[in-house]
Amino acid sequence: MTIASFAASVLVPVSLSVFASAAQAAPTSLEIGTDRPGADYTRFETAPDYNICKSACENDARCQAYTYVHPGVQGSSAACWLKSAAPLPTASGCCYSGVKQVTREIGWDRPGSDYTNFDLPWWATVAECEAYCRNDNRCVAYTYVRPQVQGPNPRCWLKNRMPAPTPNSCCDSGTVNWR
Repeated sequence: MTIASFAASVLVPVSLSVFASAAQAAPTSLEIGTDRPGADYTRFETAPDYNICKSACENDARCQAYTYVHPGVQGSSAACWLKSAAPLPTASGCCYSGVKQVTREIGWDRPGSDYTNFDLPWWATVAECEAYCRNDNRCVAYTYVRPQVQGPNPRCWLKNRMPAPTPNSCCDSGTVNWR
């Protein structure tokens, strides 16, 4: 057996399994009777099956939340709204919505509901702030403020309620929805 044939027989299956696990969809919740108005980046008409909308969000890295609108509400077809942030939910018979279990909203602030904030090391990214939130049972949302905005270092704000997201280039925010 040559090295090339050995590599082809061993490495190809390993690399395919690595790609398969990396391509798995990020799970989203299902909120029946709920609308999440705002933060839309695209809309499309769909068959009357919320799973199409849910799957579209799960398989789109930009999507952080979705709202499926029943047929007859915004036209004769069902509609799917994909969102770049997770807006606050509102009760509505028109829709089903959902949020990715952990969102990362690039270019969004979530002002308010802070229970603590602290400087991060100069090299820290939004991932470090998100990790603090995931590891604190009180935290349901966070905002990472970029360096040079509130001081020389980045700053992490942890929140015990989920304030509405607002577009702001100073920050990246997110939510932890598995609690």
